[in-house]
Amino acid sequence: MSPCRVDMDHEGAADILCRPMEERDSARIHDIHTDCIMLSLGEHYTSLQIRTWLEGRTPHGYLYGAMTGENYIVAEQKGLLVAFISWRGDELRSLFVCPERQQSGIGSLLLGCDDRLADVRYVQATLNAVGFYRKFGFQPTSTGYVEKRGVRIPYVHMRKPDVHPTH
Repeated sequence: MSPCRVDMDHEGAADILCRPMEERDSARIHDIHTDCIMLSLGEHYTSLQIRTWLEGRTPHGYLYGAMTGENYIVAEQKGLLVAFISWRGDELRSLFVCPERQQSGIGSLLLGCDDRLADVRYVQATLNAVGFYRKFGFQPTSTGYVEKRGVRIPYVHMRKPDVHPTH
């Protein structure tokens, strides 16, 4: 993917540059992810779940993911990273937008910024993100949880139905 600049009329998502993640981005990606978990998920997860979720996370984890086949695209606005998306194969692994830029169209922009994302069919959605993913055709199929240090962190497994051309 080559960097593409998108000028959008939607306030908040204007002048966004989407590009592949670079090594120097890992600290900011980590900050965005941490801020989203701490500031945006409190209505859906307990403080214990949030603390446990964040335990042990480091910027190196994103680099490791990229080195082992996870694809990352970042969104920059006026030179500042404001969001990122990652996927591996047909599974969306993460999509996080800075809390102060949420509901501005940046998440939607990221979902459409790379042709390879058309192959994404699955996501383990955080409880607060189910409505967002529904707008893109994902449907809940089951609920589950990740267990970390004995604490269950729930999610909703969602699938985008295959589109079959009509003849």
